[in-house]
Amino acid sequence: MRNAGAIVVTGSIGSVAAVPGNVAAVRAVFADVVPIGRMGEACAVARPVLFLARSDASFVNGVDLYVDGGCVERG
Repeated sequence: MRNAGAIVVTGSIGSVAAVPGNVAAVRAVFADVVPIGRMGEACAVARPVLFLARSDASFVNGVDLYVDGGCVERG
């Protein structure tokens, strides 16, 4: 079975983690799923997107850029 991808902290995940007693448990589960050992933040995805949108990336083409904490490598 192929991995669905990395876990990124969004409002919905934050809401689940905000339930009293769930914060540590939710973070621990997601840390086990992502090879880098932590949940991703939205800015971790936004920064590479912003880079690709800038002229600094004008010579970048035809590449798959995985911003997933290593999930693709795990397979």
